[in-house]
Amino acid sequence: MKIIKNEEIVLRQVGEFYFLIDPKLSYNSEVENLFQTDEIGACIWNCIESEDTENGVFIKVLNLFVDEKTDDFKNQVAADVRDFLLVLRKQCFISEVL
Repeated sequence: MKIIKNEEIVLRQVGEFYFLIDPKLSYNSEVENLFQTDEIGACIWNCIESEDTENGVFIKVLNLFVDEKTDDFKNQVAADVRDFLLVLRKQCFISEVL
């Protein structure tokens, strides 16, 4: 399946923290709409391009780490990508099409 980003969601970095937000919303009293992630989550988000697949995102993220290509590392990256995409789906930050 192809992954489609919600075009309204943007990644913002504040210091060492990363947030996925919808800039059209007011966040004064609706802090539950902020989604905080870490550097790996930001990396995965940035690797999602138009109509990518989960495997395509995995390969892009893996290629960012030139020195680490062990099977254990590949398995960890695959799990991180899969888990984060699941969270993004639940938050409606991405959707999938056939």
